[in-house]
Amino acid sequence: MIRLAIESARGSMELPSFGTNGVVFAPGPAGLGIPPDLTEWEESPAGGGRLRSVRAGMRDATLPVTILGQSSDEVREFAEQLRRVTRAAAKPVFVVTLTNGERYKLPFIRVGGGEDGLPYEGATELDWALEVRCGAPYWVSERSRQIGPIRVESSEGLLPDLAELHVSHSNAFGEINILNTGDVESPVTWVITGPGGPVSVDVDGAGFTLTDPLDVGEVITVEYRNRTWSVTDQTGANRYALLGTAPKFPRLQPGTSRATISMTAATPESSVAGYYQVRRELIL
Repeated sequence: MIRLAIESARGSMELPSFGTNGVVFAPGPAGLGIPPDLTEWEESPAGGGRLRSVRAGMRDATLPVTILGQSSDEVREFAEQLRRVTRAAAKPVFVVTLTNGERYKLPFIRVGGGEDGLPYEGATELDWALEVRCGAPYWVSERSRQIGPIRVESSEGLLPDLAELHVSHSNAFGEINILNTGDVESPVTWVITGPGGPVSVDVDGAGFTLTDPLDVGEVITVEYRNRTWSVTDQTGANRYALLGTAPKFPRLQPGTSRATISMTAATPESSVAGYYQVRRELIL
């Protein structure tokens, strides 16, 4: 059985599907299945139309809950706690724990529901239907998966977590099969540690190159954040200028991808590693 909870900067609250005390996740949620597909069509002069694009839209969901207590005061306390953890300023997220222990998160904003108070003094039950909007369509795994790292361990040594690694004249070259178990593509954060370079990263034909060599201890992070790609060093400084022309930042498609990573003039201190989070269409 999966478990649903709400977490935020103001605390956390489990939402069991049954119980006699607290906030219970009632049957009949809407909008917590698959996200909507937004389509764009083009009229055809010959009649009919042609599909131009499809993208996942935001989720508008209804979360029915029943608040139970031994007294009206206890019901009010549970209701006020639910309000605190769902305040927009607290950045609330739904958290689903699957039967295998994996946790997935989906941020949301409450846009309505919960306006009604107790039906009468002495009531020990209160039904709310919270209206929420989820800007992101997919649930994201809490745990990051790691790619690599690729590094020179010694003149002949290979790291055991690599599919293949060839070391020659202090150059590191690795090819790795990556299985993305998600339902949609996932952006990858790359962490590249000097010395060495240039460094090339390619996943299924899409990739980028850091054209300048890195110094000892220099760390470059290539990351998708706030809907844009950034390239920074260990001090947080912008190092986007290190990229070669026309970079194509790779994303992992569902299924198996092939990553090819190379670094010239590498040493045992050099490494290239990737991190990504699985994105899924969970159905509650």
